[in-house]
Amino acid sequence: MSHELTAFLAREQVPDRERLQAAVTALGFDLFIHVTYRPFHSSGFLPCALAGRRAGFEIGFETAGLALTRRSRLAEEVGSRDCAISLRWGAEISDCACALVIASALAADFGAIVHYQESDQVCPENRLLEDARVAVDQARAEPAERSPTLLPKRPWWRFW
Repeated sequence: MSHELTAFLAREQVPDRERLQAAVTALGFDLFIHVTYRPFHSSGFLPCALAGRRAGFEIGFETAGLALTRRSRLAEEVGSRDCAISLRWGAEISDCACALVIASALAADFGAIVHYQESDQVCPENRLLEDARVAVDQARAEPAERSPTLLPKRPWWRFW
């Protein structure tokens, strides 16, 4: 089963990779956003590194109007925010942590309001940040074999 957060923000506030990475770092998280992230162009799996380990989540961009057709009761809270960024993950806590950290950064620095699909609630910024910290702590506590590091133990061209 997948889980989803949707961040609603003004299109002109959607950050490029450098600004988003700076916002994540300013919140104190050891999360690296892969260089392939491009606003409005990235779609599907977005690789990240959480404390040096592989992680990531599914990302997608759409108009807020289209996203609100599935969540019409949010229209008043969304207001003039015209962009929706969906962040989806599965069962891995490290992937959940990445999505929560990104959502926290979007809320803290770019004026996003974030909706959690499962509970059908808007998540307050302070709660997002608290949940992100808890998820990051849980991800770090996972054994290394469940969450491989970004660097292979030996070069890929050596098979022996």
